[in-house]
Amino acid sequence: LDLPADKTISSIGNWKQIFDSPNIIHAMILAKPGDIIPAITDSAKRTGFIIVQSNERENAITNAKINCEKLYEYIIID
Repeated sequence: LDLPADKTISSIGNWKQIFDSPNIIHAMILAKPGDIIPAITDSAKRTGFIIVQSNERENAITNAKINCEKLYEYIIID
């Protein structure tokens, strides 16, 4: 996930609903409320990730973007 750096996460909603989408293989939010979002300088600094599946590359990219946007909705930032 690519969230704005140097902001504080105030809360995270019930994001596990994201798995209702059949094309999601795995997703994880690694941050918790109170964490300050770091600037992404490498993959280890991401606040989460999502893995999707599709038979076509472009569909996989589109599904990833759509589902990341859905995941962002569960993260409240101060």
